[in-house]
Formats: sequence, C-alpha cells, structure tokens
Amino acid sequence: MNLRVSLATVVCLTFLTVSDVPAQSRKPRGSSSSASRKAKLRCSPLKLFRGDTLTLDMTTPHGGDLVVRAPDGTDFFVIYSPDEVGPGTRPLMDQERFVRLGQLKLVTDETKARPWEYGREKNELIFTKTGWYEVRLSENLMSDDESPLYACRIYYVHRSRR
Repeated sequence: MNLRVSLATVVCLTFLTVSDVPAQSRKPRGSSSSASRKAKLRCSPLKLFRGDTLTLDMTTPHGGDLVVRAPDGTDFFVIYSPDEVGPGTRPLMDQERFVRLGQLKLVTDETKARPWEYGREKNELIFTKTGWYEVRLSENLMSDDESPLYACRIYYVHRSRR
C-alpha cells in the first residue's frame, strides 16, 4: 500500500513539475503559421545610432496601429486612430494609408510620436535613451481585442555613429 501511495505521489509531482515549466523555456516548434507571423514585421538594422534610419518592412495589408516602446517602458504611438488625437499630438500618417504601406522609415533624431503617459501632451522624439526598443504592429493596440500582435526589437545608442 505504501509503495502505491509513493508511486502515485511521484507521478503527480512529476506531472506538476513538467506542467509548471514556463512556455518560454520550452523549445518552440516550427510551423508554417509561426513562420508567416515572424515575416509580418521586420526591423533593420538591428543596431542604430542617433541620426540613423530604422526601416520597418511589413506585409500588406497589416494593422493600423504602430507603437514604439522605449527602454523605460514608455509607449510612443506613431500611427493610431484620429479619434484619439489630442492638442499637440498627431499620428505620423493616416491609418488608411499606413495599412497599405509595405515599408516605413523612422529617422532616429527626427521622428516624433505621442507618448502614452499622463501629462505628456505633445509629440516627442522617440529615440532619446540608449537601450532596447520594441516596435509593435497590430489592428488595435489600445485594447485587449485579441488582434494579432507583431513585434521586432532593435538596440539604439544615443550618440552619433563614429
């Protein structure tokens, strides 16, 4: 009887241990759908300096919202619905035009966008801090509506290239 209880305990503990492993630590399985998801948005180059141009390549049509997340966690809304425009802010371009655009270039020392933070009411330069930036593309980034999210990351150095 004790052997049965011990064996059942081992089996249960093994199951709990394996099922509690975070998904990120498991080896991802390749599939054609994950390959097409990865091809939806591509950033280049992967390392940028002040004055460089970030090129975003996107399959079309794609979502109408584009956000760049800075190293400090600030989300800069580059393309978004005109209904959410406030005084001193405006999207880089109209969403209808953007969804058909296959490539967009952002110059690191020129491109401004709307920071999604209380009290910051005007468009600001996006690239002002050294660190990792994440570019996000989706149908609606201001809600949890389950729209596919496409992202790529780049490393920005806040000094001129030598």
